Amino acid sequence: AGEMAFAGGWGLDLDLTRLAAAAGLDDAVTLLFSESQTRWLVEVPAASVAAWEQTFAGLPCVAVGTVTKGSRLSLRGPGGQTWVDAAVADLKTAWQRTLDWN
Repeated sequence: AGEMAFAGGWGLDLDLTRLAAAAGLDDAVTLLFSESQTRWLVEVPAASVAAWEQTFAGLPCVAVGTVTKGSRLSLRGPGGQTWVDAAVADLKTAWQRTLDWN
């Protein structure tokens, strides 16, 4: 999600409560970093959400948040605890720093 925010220049408001419940997970590391070929993060325009949900009804899909016009990435874990609340620009700088090998 962070990389999507970096590329688009938008903020994100994410809540992993529904994901944790649907997946039966309570471990923060697994929720945040577990990736596989069957896990996708999709951006759906607000006007198309109902159609998207109808198309994928019955499949293991959950909404985890929304794109915002702001410049912050806000991430809450199960129970509403804030795990991240930071400026997207600051997060992008920290992420890019790991790729600067010079």
